Amino acid sequence: MFRDLNAELAQYMRDVAKGTNCRHYIQILNSISPFGSSNYTVRGFGILNHDVVLGRRIYLYALAFVRIFDGRDFSVVRQSSALINTHHSLMVQRLLGVQIGGPYRELPAESFPTRPEDAADNPALRDDVRAMLTESLDKTLPLLIGVQRAARNSDAR
Repeated sequence: MFRDLNAELAQYMRDVAKGTNCRHYIQILNSISPFGSSNYTVRGFGILNHDVVLGRRIYLYALAFVRIFDGRDFSVVRQSSALINTHHSLMVQRLLGVQIGGPYRELPAESFPTRPEDAADNPALRDDVRAMLTESLDKTLPLLIGVQRAARNSDAR
């Protein structure tokens, strides 16, 4: 009830980074997103079978959340969901009819595995998730780090 979550997070990062000396540390976690206009959510990495009136739609998604910590005091400098389309906020994406707020791809219906363990053993699905994660981090990290550098440069003036 009276926990200081920021202090706990900073201490966790101190413990993880013990013995290193970096200007910044980056933490990547699973993110969560509402699905369409429903009350359902998706989290992390996965595949979703969505039944619709005339069949079904299959979505593969890779949702990540990024935190950048200051290397001196381990405070959170910046944080954001990792997105592929960095021009639109999650709210704008919702208004545009985006089904999942983050990196996702629609797949052919036959892509959905018949058993859950088949998804984990499918190299094409794993490669697609890795590609989405890589693309989203490649677009998100420079924005987060660039904002931090701009703020640091303006403080120095």
